[in-house]
Amino acid sequence: MKNILYIIYVRAKIFFILMISISFSSNFYVSYDTDDTEIISFGYYQNLNEYEKWSLDVGVDLDIESDFLKFINIYLQPTLPVSNKISLWSSFGYGFIYDDGGFENLNETLLLQMGIAGKVNVSSGFSHGIGLSYDLNDKIGFRLGMIRNEINADYKIVVPCCDNYEADIDNLDRTNIYITYKF
Repeated sequence: MKNILYIIYVRAKIFFILMISISFSSNFYVSYDTDDTEIISFGYYQNLNEYEKWSLDVGVDLDIESDFLKFINIYLQPTLPVSNKISLWSSFGYGFIYDDGGFENLNETLLLQMGIAGKVNVSSGFSHGIGLSYDLNDKIGFRLGMIRNEINADYKIVVPCCDNYEADIDNLDRTNIYITYKF
């Protein structure tokens, strides 16, 4: 129940941010992860501040299709224009897991089948990435980026003869292709 309330709270905040931001210049995008995970995401970012040679955007994206974990990422995105159509960007933020795809239950079941009592807890953390943007015109653009979501999976395995065992899983690395549309 606590997780459901948290998901509703996070989704309500994202909706509120989007509703306020619609009145400003906005950039919406859909991205596809070309790696094995094949994650599809919808996202939004808008300019937070313009500086002399670069700009700072704030954004959020939501994984809508994934065979693995689904994230909501909130990030800051510094952008450095290289030309009128090409720019380099990086992103720094936090990724919240809102759907673990049954990962925790599956791993606990596998442990039980091996006769081991244990608890699995998956949590998320820092996200960061780099990429390249290309604007076809004033409204439509393409992006290519590499994003990493940190994942922490704690396996608490109780073995009577020994100390508790803890394991870790790899972070989620994505190579995304984006299509952007500016309002």
